[in-house]
Amino acid sequence: MISQEKIEEHPFVDIFSEDEADEDFMLSKPVCFVIFGKPGIGKTTLARQIAQEWKCIHVEALTILEEQIASESETGVMLQTMLVSGHSIPEELVIKLILEKLKSPEVSHLGYIITELPTLSQDAMTTLQQIDLIRNLDMKPDIIINIKCPDYDLCQRVSGQRQHSSTGFIYTRDQWDLEFIENQRRKKKEAQKEAKSEEEGEEEEEQEEEETFIAEMQMVAEILQHLVQRPEDYLENIESLVKLYKEAVLHALEVRTRYIAENGNINICVLSLNSVYIYSPLYIIYLTLLLNLVECL
Repeated sequence: MISQEKIEEHPFVDIFSEDEADEDFMLSKPVCFVIFGKPGIGKTTLARQIAQEWKCIHVEALTILEEQIASESETGVMLQTMLVSGHSIPEELVIKLILEKLKSPEVSHLGYIITELPTLSQDAMTTLQQIDLIRNLDMKPDIIINIKCPDYDLCQRVSGQRQHSSTGFIYTRDQWDLEFIENQRRKKKEAQKEAKSEEEGEEEEEQEEEETFIAEMQMVAEILQHLVQRPEDYLENIESLVKLYKEAVLHALEVRTRYIAENGNINICVLSLNSVYIYSPLYIIYLTLLLNLVECL
């Protein structure tokens, strides 16, 4: 324990040894996150970026189920049997496994990020019950990120996604739609012409850009034949999911998070996305998030 006399005697001296600093860091609570948002808005993608940057654990159901099955534990064998038999896994069991993961030594040491609560289904727990479950965790979240985006922009972005049938990679419309890419390129060139007058060497630069563009379009044409649209990305399906989210989750979520912000020590960060194509790539969100985190912390 560092005495007050020592602090007063040497006010500008680092009073902690390296070992003490390491111990203090190891015993401190890790930063924990929760992300809310409409289906398809990019919670998982953002969570993976945060997990990589902050070295915390992204607690997601699929990974937990895979770990249980791979461990061949009693629960894992039961899950494997259910899946082989064509049965769905009860939501109560999924929530139970998520809570167990949140209490694991790994998560206790590194912190967590949650994206899958509250669920759209109200069978096991209501939205309010799920939010209270998060709020009352032994290791409470420090930051709640609420991603917002207009319904139309979100549905257009998601319905414009295509998946490569071999690699599973997801391409957004601005990566595969030749007509859209050409229109965006034309608008960019027109804006550049308005912004600057003709200069020496500009023609050579434009020729290089043209050659690069042609090469990129050839690559797009090659992968285009391998792209498919997933059922969950159909416009009518994402519109239905967003409608269900607004009816079952949104109101309760906003009421409860407002209460948490006013009565708890949890920071609320709101990311507002106003344009579908500004929203992609998600790196823009990531930069915005980091700025918000600096202010919150």
